[in-house]
Amino acid sequence: MEITLDDLKKALEPHGLAVVSKSDLENLKKDFYLHEYESYEHYREVQIFHNKRKINNVWADEKTLDLVAQRVQQEFPGKRLKALCHGTRNGFEQNYLAERLDADILGTDISDTATDYPRSVQWDFHDENPDWLEQHDFIYTNSLDQSWQPKVACTAWLNQLRGGGY
Repeated sequence: MEITLDDLKKALEPHGLAVVSKSDLENLKKDFYLHEYESYEHYREVQIFHNKRKINNVWADEKTLDLVAQRVQQEFPGKRLKALCHGTRNGFEQNYLAERLDADILGTDISDTATDYPRSVQWDFHDENPDWLEQHDFIYTNSLDQSWQPKVACTAWLNQLRGGGY
């Protein structure tokens, strides 16, 4: 029995997966912009400046965070969870999720303002913290777009998850 491309597409669709052509994949690379900084120090300065400038702004919305909480509860029913939220500025995300999930959630931000907020520490989410390796049930962020090295950030986050983490 020969499997057609349409068969494969139909089989993958319920799992949220798709077959993408090489040309479409090349076009996807044009759908984002990665700002290049003069140095790591420049990256830090820019991020801290904008953190302080927007300290009272919250971009995460409760509806989205409720969906995150619901999905996490489905993945880990009845379990007391431990998690990280990266790039949380004023702590809204980790505090909202911690209350909804009755979980231990720590937020990180590169700015020194992080220490002004409950459940927050000053930390660059690109950096590995040995105390966090394989310790968390889930990681949440809406700050990947602020990364200066997305692959490094994602690698650090994946290493912070326990087996079966989300």
